Amino acid sequence: MAGRATSSFSSGLRFGSQIAEPLSIAETIRSINWTAIPERKQDHPRPIFVVGAPRSGTTLVGACVSNACGYAVRPQSLFLLDIWSIFANLHQGANRRQTSSLGSYIGVHEVVESLGRLADDVMMGRVPAGRAVDHTPWYGAIIPLLTRLFPGAQFIHVIRNGRFVSESLRLSYRSGFSWAGEHLSDRLSVWQDMVGTTMSNARFLDKDSYLEVRYEALCAAPMHELELMFNFLKIDNWEKPALSELAIAHASPARADSLLGDVASGDVTVTPRRQSSAPEGWSREDEAIFVEHCGELAKKLGY
Repeated sequence: MAGRATSSFSSGLRFGSQIAEPLSIAETIRSINWTAIPERKQDHPRPIFVVGAPRSGTTLVGACVSNACGYAVRPQSLFLLDIWSIFANLHQGANRRQTSSLGSYIGVHEVVESLGRLADDVMMGRVPAGRAVDHTPWYGAIIPLLTRLFPGAQFIHVIRNGRFVSESLRLSYRSGFSWAGEHLSDRLSVWQDMVGTTMSNARFLDKDSYLEVRYEALCAAPMHELELMFNFLKIDNWEKPALSELAIAHASPARADSLLGDVASGDVTVTPRRQSSAPEGWSREDEAIFVEHCGELAKKLGY
């Protein structure tokens, strides 16, 4: 589109990690023979990554999971995007300056092992017990690298109707988060790029490593969806710590009706909420733009 220098997806990832060309991540990911890169030996319990498009409910889900696990990297850590930048730019030579790859000096196995030790120190170093949880949504873009750095990692992909994601991003933009996108088309790119990239990266993960959670289902039946999540994670005794997070507004800014629970006398009453098909004030023009930019993916997902 005229006047659009970068997509919101680009801006969001640069905001997190200063990656020069984040939209090339998917292309670089596809160019690497990941099966030839062995997994590291991991002594820590399996980390949990909650990923997806921003403003999809990743913070809520991450908080529910981390409370049940006893630990989380909060706020969103983002540093693993810089680890990706080092791996891609220096070892693969995928950088704007056309710097030569270091592949002739150090093997990819050594790079992954070295970066893995650094990631361990930052990600796991402060975990007294239990499993580390991270809810940085952008990490869906680098799942293949994460599976090499953290063998056995589990991924929860939170998916929300792109119409509501774009509306939530609009409010974020108005609150000063420039990466969220000034125009509707920019905000829709955030949703399509992140959801599509995450699903593509997860194709080779087994059912024990990857779970998709619909935000609308979580709102409509919180107990049922949380039970599915914690069965996937093989975590017991999750009810009280996880449910307490439903009574807290996690997004910034948050909707007035965003809470899925209420606390009274120390107990949480779950409050299911059904989502409409489109945000209030969503126009025919908005829908036309949505269909033009995201129609294929939206249809595939039932939106």
